[in-house]
Amino acid sequence: MRPLGLATALALCAAVAWLVVPPGDGTGARAWADLVLRADDGREVLRKGLPRDGRFSLTYRNSVYGASVSEEFRASTDARLTLMAVWSDRLAVLEEYYGLPTAAVDGTGWRSAVEPGRVFEELRLVPDRLGERALRVEGSETPLAGLVAEGDVLVLRLDPSGVR
Repeated sequence: MRPLGLATALALCAAVAWLVVPPGDGTGARAWADLVLRADDGREVLRKGLPRDGRFSLTYRNSVYGASVSEEFRASTDARLTLMAVWSDRLAVLEEYYGLPTAAVDGTGWRSAVEPGRVFEELRLVPDRLGERALRVEGSETPLAGLVAEGDVLVLRLDPSGVR
């Protein structure tokens, strides 16, 4: 048997490495599915890859309390979006607005787990500059205002063709 040349050996190692650690989004985690935001007319306005754990959040400013809020979700392979927890810098938002049980203090605000998680097939959002609504995936935040006209609806779904 003839020994492999250096170029062949390097190519083989690269191929094996690609199979073991597929290319990702630069964060070290491979996106396994895509979140897709569409305008009400069906036009795609944003697509974001999700990490393997399926976690993402929607952040906004509550208009009643002026409080920062983060709704924490987990996407599943059956294309469902589950609200897992809500965080806010004002306790009243969690207790009065969401009706959640007493929250745990996390140093910057309060966080309540949603038990059992509330499950959605889609989320309908109305982004505006006042509400400062944004999509956060692995620390990267994308403002939603300006993706559609002020007052128009965005529909967020997990792309079933993106589940891999």
